[in-house]
Amino acid sequence: SIGQFSEIGQAASKIIVSAKNIGDRLPAYLTLIKAVAAQKKVAEAMQIGLKILDELGESFSTSSKTKEELLGIVFHTKRQIEGMTKDQFMEWKTMENPDKIAAMKILIELLAYIDFLEEVLVISL
Repeated sequence: SIGQFSEIGQAASKIIVSAKNIGDRLPAYLTLIKAVAAQKKVAEAMQIGLKILDELGESFSTSSKTKEELLGIVFHTKRQIEGMTKDQFMEWKTMENPDKIAAMKILIELLAYIDFLEEVLVISL
C-alpha cells in the first residue's frame, strides 16, 4: 500500500548493512532519502545524504558557516552548473571511480531538495 515508510526504511537498512560495496548500497540509500523527503522531512533527507557523502569521502564542513552562508554556496554552485552548455559538459573527463560516481548520484538527488528549500526560503522572505 501507499506510504509504508517504516517498511521502506527497514528494507533499506537491511540492504545497506548486507551490501558488499557502494554500488549495491546506492539504490537503498537513494530510496531512503526519497522516502524521508516524501514524509516532508526534507532537512532530514538532506542530512542523510550529507552523511552518505561524508562516508564516500566527500565531506562538507559546516561547522564554521551559518545556514545562510551554506545555502548561498549551494545556490551559487547550482547556478554555475545550470549555466553550463552541453559542450562544456562534454569536455569533462568520464568518471570511473565508483565512490565518486555514487557521490554524484547522491548529489543529484539532493539537488531536487535544494530546489524545494530555495522555494521555501523565497516564499518566507
